[in-house]
Amino acid sequence: MNAPVSWCSKKQNVVALSLCKVEFIASVEAACQGLWLESVLEELKLNYRKPVQLLVDNKSTIDTSKNPISHGKSKQIETKYHFLRDQVMKKKIELMYCFTKEQVANIFTKPLKQSRFEKLRDLLELKSPDVLD
Repeated sequence: MNAPVSWCSKKQNVVALSLCKVEFIASVEAACQGLWLESVLEELKLNYRKPVQLLVDNKSTIDTSKNPISHGKSKQIETKYHFLRDQVMKKKIELMYCFTKEQVANIFTKPLKQSRFEKLRDLLELKSPDVLD
């Protein structure tokens, strides 16, 4: 994997009533991290692919971020989360659909069977502690 990675874990400070809202809020957080990494890379004068690409496995989230018209599913999304929509419209962030089975981030967020866990771990190029000895 040839990309910078930033990872954090925190309890969300909002209650989401739909999967679309959950994914939208998570995408906003990821967009903020991506834009921060972009500024670090610019400061270091390193080349990187523009715009920042986020892989999202929820089509409703992608549609909501691209279409400024209010959808029924997005009525409860707070104004502060429309940051993502603005960044997509400015072409600073590009949301790309990623099948759930291909979503590498699931290793951090979902219970997985061992074979699936190992496949995602290998995609991240992580090694088991016993291999490091």
